[in-house]
Amino acid sequence: MKKLLLLASLTPLLLLSNLSSADESSPYYAGFGFSLNIPENDNQFKTSLGYQLFGGYQFETKIADVISLSAEAGYHNTGDFDGKAYISNGTITIEDSFNSAGVWVAGVFGYEVFDSISINGKLGADLGDDDGILFGVGLGYQVFDEIKVNVDYINRSNSQAGQFNIIYQF
Repeated sequence: MKKLLLLASLTPLLLLSNLSSADESSPYYAGFGFSLNIPENDNQFKTSLGYQLFGGYQFETKIADVISLSAEAGYHNTGDFDGKAYISNGTITIEDSFNSAGVWVAGVFGYEVFDSISINGKLGADLGDDDGILFGVGLGYQVFDEIKVNVDYINRSNSQAGQFNIIYQF
């Protein structure tokens, strides 16, 4: 009960402190999105629909004064890659379905092409079922000051994905 009272009394202070700095944008962001995933062995497995959740920090300093740099971490789940029938040595085979999920960390590089349009690149490591290096490229559109949408292509060790993400800048 004491914790609840403490939280209730601190919440208005936190909200007021946030309002006083409303003109200053935070370097932190969070996002979520949906993905169409293609397995490495796509002749044996179907594509799948998945999702991702992530957060990041955009550094103030820019490379050559034009390329932004962010550190990002997230979780992805590809959904189930269902097996599809294929012929191997004269035998029809259907592989069991599988799912790939895990966390990633990456550096994200951004370049603003026009006022609201940017291109980005991502390089990092996947630490889940799809262990290894990941890289990607994408296109972003700044819908509002705090809201951005991205369409990205991500290549992991065992799968590729087309992603649609919504990002909120705190």
